[in-house]
Amino acid sequence: TFPHSGVPNSSPDNVPSNQSLLRSFLDSAATMLNPNGEIQITLKTGQPYDQWRLPLLLQETCGLTLVDTRELDKSLFPGYVHRLTQGMD
Repeated sequence: TFPHSGVPNSSPDNVPSNQSLLRSFLDSAATMLNPNGEIQITLKTGQPYDQWRLPLLLQETCGLTLVDTRELDKSLFPGYVHRLTQGMD
């Protein structure tokens, strides 16, 4: 999953750390948006990723709204493999 702060998913600091990363990214990206522009984020669904509460962060951080979600088409990214933060080579 990108983005990811690098804090292991099993850590109690995982959710706040990734929310902080997303807030910083959204703050920065929102300043560069053209009118009717968009920010695209690739985020795995399920736990703990759903706890990051991306739609709420979008609204609270920069007043943006989640417009669409799509399943990742892995065929567009040859060699893509999801890896857990803990235990990466």
